Amino acid sequence: MRNLLLSVFFVLFISIGNNINAESASTSDSITCTQKLNKAQKAYDAGQLSEVEGFLSKCIDDGFSKEEKMQALRLLILASLFQDEHGKAETNLLRLLKEDPEYVLNPAIDPAEFYELYNSYRTLPIINVGIMGGITTTNVFEKQTYSVGSEANNKPTYKSRFGYQGGIVTDILLYRKFQLHVGGLFSIKNFTYTNTFLYNNATKLTSKESQMWLDAPVAIKYNIGNGKLKVYALAGGSFGFLINANSKLSRENSDNSNAAKEGTEKFKKIRSPYNVAALVGLGIRYKIGYGYVFIDGRYSMGLKNIANVKNRYFTDDGSNLFYYGYVSSDFNINNLMISVGYMKSIYKPKKIRKIEEQ
Repeated sequence: MRNLLLSVFFVLFISIGNNINAESASTSDSITCTQKLNKAQKAYDAGQLSEVEGFLSKCIDDGFSKEEKMQALRLLILASLFQDEHGKAETNLLRLLKEDPEYVLNPAIDPAEFYELYNSYRTLPIINVGIMGGITTTNVFEKQTYSVGSEANNKPTYKSRFGYQGGIVTDILLYRKFQLHVGGLFSIKNFTYTNTFLYNNATKLTSKESQMWLDAPVAIKYNIGNGKLKVYALAGGSFGFLINANSKLSRENSDNSNAAKEGTEKFKKIRSPYNVAALVGLGIRYKIGYGYVFIDGRYSMGLKNIANVKNRYFTDDGSNLFYYGYVSSDFNINNLMISVGYMKSIYKPKKIRKIEEQ
């Protein structure tokens, strides 16, 4: 009987012990990721660096909120740095920058070792892609006057008119604050030509011309400032390809010797199919999320004669412009452009090569 009681007691003791261990394990498994993050922080603060990774490893991929994940990755980086495990520190820094490519260090709490590691990586966006649009004014610079009347006495005038432009632009990182700016913009350029000639200047000719271009700016952009608000300047060139051109022409004789003449004519054949211009600009940009809005002003100075020197007289459909008394002079076009837009930043963090550091 005594042996039986001892056996029962022994079985109960083993069972109770197993239950206690099971409950202890269950309690351990029930610790939330937030609690594990707190324990990892306490371990780091206490100098128990080797224990930090153990608390965080199961939650780092799935279990943390975004903010908690950033805190966890920061702890892993710091613990690795102070254990001379630079490979792990770099791996976790890349994970941190992938999670938030615009992560900003805090000088109040982040040590110099973290800054040194962070600054050894490219953290600027490699490319910005966006859209822009705005208004333009076209100024004509006449190089050589041609006319049906006496060219020596002719004094044609040109008046700028508003047009507009819009399209896609891209900034490609070159080095730190320098970017290559390229784009493709459709632009409408309008101006009015007026001239008086013949019979003591009794005939008045007006041409309201509208040109459609595909412009491709190529420039170097330099950004000034480090906060959300930045100023930038750009300089380069622009290449234009003429898509279409037409003009509303009217000729009126003040002495009524001939009936007034009016019509809209296609001008593409009497214009150069392409243009080259110098380009300068200034702008401001304001960061919003992983991108920025901007407004800028640009001025392009045409370097090429827009008139087709081999055909000054016949329109696209073969009409003779002498009907209106119009002959195209040689001229360049300059444009002032005011635009607004938005650009999205694309990041690809990577280790900076030594040649880039030099």
